[in-house]
Amino acid sequence: MKTTATLFAAILIAMAGVMPALAEEHDTNVVLTVEVVPLIRINVSPSLLVFGQVLQGDFVFEEVEVTNEGTVKIDLSVSLTVETTPGFYADNLELTVDLDTYTVDNFGMTMLDDETATVVLGLNVPIDAPTGLHEGTLVFWAETHAHAQPSISPTIGMPTTFFTIIDPQGRMTVAIRIIVTPEGESPEIGLEVTDALFSEDGKTATGKIPPTAQTGQNYITVHAGPASDPPLFNALPFTVSA
Repeated sequence: MKTTATLFAAILIAMAGVMPALAEEHDTNVVLTVEVVPLIRINVSPSLLVFGQVLQGDFVFEEVEVTNEGTVKIDLSVSLTVETTPGFYADNLELTVDLDTYTVDNFGMTMLDDETATVVLGLNVPIDAPTGLHEGTLVFWAETHAHAQPSISPTIGMPTTFFTIIDPQGRMTVAIRIIVTPEGESPEIGLEVTDALFSEDGKTATGKIPPTAQTGQNYITVHAGPASDPPLFNALPFTVSA
């Protein structure tokens, strides 16, 4: 005769074969990291020049290397921000690159990305220069080269006019949207251009002004997503004629 305990154990054994297995879970992490670097970045070495002891009326020079570490073509200029003796460096310092010599006021050169240039800093010490220590701070300024800015051609035309946008930085791909918006309005209510084509390097895009574009001053913006997203670069003016 089976006892109640024996019967209960038998039921448990029978049920064990049909009980669902416990679900297993597993997860793993993917660490995301990105370093956003500026388009414009230069390095000047060395950052300290010591001309040493110089006689009145002498000429001395030292060299610095300037490297364009950014990703765009730049225009380079200089300025003096500190002079313990006003005019000592501003009036007597000259900068030579290759065979071209400049003053502080008219120095200017263009550099490609990854380009390095040697700048010779020559100091003409006046014969009547005050004796003692003279210090100054020379600042090298880098700006995006004028021709490295996006441009559009033509800048005026009737609806259905074909245009070309050139972006030297190569930011235009098939995923972007090109919007034509009347002056003073948001691109969100603008019209997307038709027949848009893009170069493989992202530097050239062509399109056609929408046939229903409003006449007058318009602005063309390029967006990586919806027109509500910030444009990839500044709006380009385009006048739609009647």
